Amino acid sequence: MPRTEAVPHRAGRHPVKTVTTWAAVLVALAIGGKYGYPVLMEQVQRKEIAAVTADLEEVSAAQTSYERFYGTYATTVDALGTTSTVSRVSVVAATSGGYCLRGVSVAGGVVRYASPAQGVSETPCG
Repeated sequence: MPRTEAVPHRAGRHPVKTVTTWAAVLVALAIGGKYGYPVLMEQVQRKEIAAVTADLEEVSAAQTSYERFYGTYATTVDALGTTSTVSRVSVVAATSGGYCLRGVSVAGGVVRYASPAQGVSETPCG
C-alpha cells in the first residue's frame, strides 16, 4: 500500500512570508508599546491611589475611635488594632489636637497623607 502523506517542506522556504510575518509582529509590538502600555500603567496608578486612599480612611476612622476612647490620638498604627492594610501606613505625628498619617503604595509610586483638617491628599501634613 503506497503512503499518501505530504512531503514536509524545509523551514524558511518562503522568505517573503517570513519577513512579512515578522514585520507585522514588530508593528503590532510598536503600536502596543506606544498606546497600550501607558493606558495600562494609568489604570495601575489609579488602583494604587484608590488602595492607599481606602487604607488611610480606614486608619483615620480608627484614630477617631481611639481619640474618643483615650482622649488623644495614637502614635503608632499598631496601637489602633486595625486589620492589616494593603499599603504601608504610618503615623507621622499625633497629639491631642490632631494627627498626620502617611500612606505609601506597595510599589512605592503613590504617597498620600491624611489628617482631620485636610482629609486624604497629596499635600504633606504634620
